[in-house]
Amino acid sequence: MSQPTVPYVHDWGAPGIRHLPEAPPSHNQRPGRHPLPWHGLQFNPLGVFDLRRLQGIFGHNPSIWNTYRRRFEAGDIAWLASGASEDNCHEPEANGFFPEFKACRDSLPNTPAGYSSRMDFQKATKKIIWDLATMLDRTFGSTTMILNVGGTTVPGSPALPEFLRASVYLPPAFLRQHPDSHPAIAQIAQIFLESVGVPTVVAWKASALRLGWTLTASSETIRANSVPHHLFIPPPVQEGSSHFVFKGRPAGTLRLPTTPPGSRPSSPASPTSTRYGSEEPLSAEALELLAATERIYGLEQEVDLMRGLLDTATAEHLSTIQELGQVQAQLNGANIREEGYDEERRQFQQEISSLQTQLSPAIYAPPRYTASPLATPTRRRAGAPSLASPSKASTSTSAGFALPSATQFLEDNGLQYMLVVIRVMVKYAPSTKWYLELAEMDLDEGVADGLLECLTQDCM
Repeated sequence: MSQPTVPYVHDWGAPGIRHLPEAPPSHNQRPGRHPLPWHGLQFNPLGVFDLRRLQGIFGHNPSIWNTYRRRFEAGDIAWLASGASEDNCHEPEANGFFPEFKACRDSLPNTPAGYSSRMDFQKATKKIIWDLATMLDRTFGSTTMILNVGGTTVPGSPALPEFLRASVYLPPAFLRQHPDSHPAIAQIAQIFLESVGVPTVVAWKASALRLGWTLTASSETIRANSVPHHLFIPPPVQEGSSHFVFKGRPAGTLRLPTTPPGSRPSSPASPTSTRYGSEEPLSAEALELLAATERIYGLEQEVDLMRGLLDTATAEHLSTIQELGQVQAQLNGANIREEGYDEERRQFQQEISSLQTQLSPAIYAPPRYTASPLATPTRRRAGAPSLASPSKASTSTSAGFALPSATQFLEDNGLQYMLVVIRVMVKYAPSTKWYLELAEMDLDEGVADGLLECLTQDCM
């Protein structure tokens, strides 16, 4: 016979958890006899429940817990949510839901008691957000608007804005002091339901079907929201609250106030003439004042938009001018370099032409390597010549490398055809390399030494 389950007798900070039967934990789900460790706590009713069990309920002074219990509960929920907005985990899983969705759904039994606990947890979370927004505005003089829409609807209802509702936070004082903002706020809520609410519901249903859930239609009669056309701001959910529920309307049916044709207010309408939360029709003066205010606001928005576009276009124009200036500077530099290359190319071509002209009559001359026809050719000497190599670099003259001694020496030895080659060597090779260059020409040893001595005399 199985042991009877032992109920929990304490509701330690988890909204809705009361007297749930104890069961062995399964994959860290459902309440166990001992709380989960700190690192295993998650954002769900079970996480809040175990967090409070880890902290205790001030057993030495129970009155503290009993007096500030709701604040402790809010602190526990905020503790589990801290850092979520910056954790870089903003992409859902493949099924379309976040891991937190499954963890919250699986944290309690899928029974009416578990469902009630999850709904209480959702309401408590919203209340904390509303409380923080209220204190943010009161403490720092700001104005905040928060809109929230759930992904679930009455089973079988179409995904249309007239079947959706948005939970909204708004500062009551701002609404009372600025009745001219009511139409715009109503329009914001309607646009939110059309552009955000409908896709959210569609995505939720698609994700549920991917998980194999059966979405059966409700047996209840499904009715669309009924909202008076002239009601822009609904009353708060309870007296003195900053929580409002905006009911969606069919797309395109929100009628913003317009000026009645031909009507003119006899005096400016007082903002206090519009009763907050009233469903009575607005006077013609109030409607015209609201319409004029909205037109002024729209024109200001257009002016700001045009100013922003003009600033952007000006910045882009200046950037383009700067880029064109840089490109032009690069082109000018390239042209200058191209002109220099052309001049060098022209000089080189002139030198080649001169060499070709000088070499043409000599290419048919018979080569002679010795001082006389009877001289016996010898192998070139590998060592240094008897005459020391000149230390000074060659110099050119306006006559085009006048080398009288070398020219006469070449003519005496029948080597005048080599004069052009010798001149090129003198112009481009340093004097310390002349001996090696002459050795490469396969000249007789005595001829090479004599020619080197003549070149040294000509270039000193």
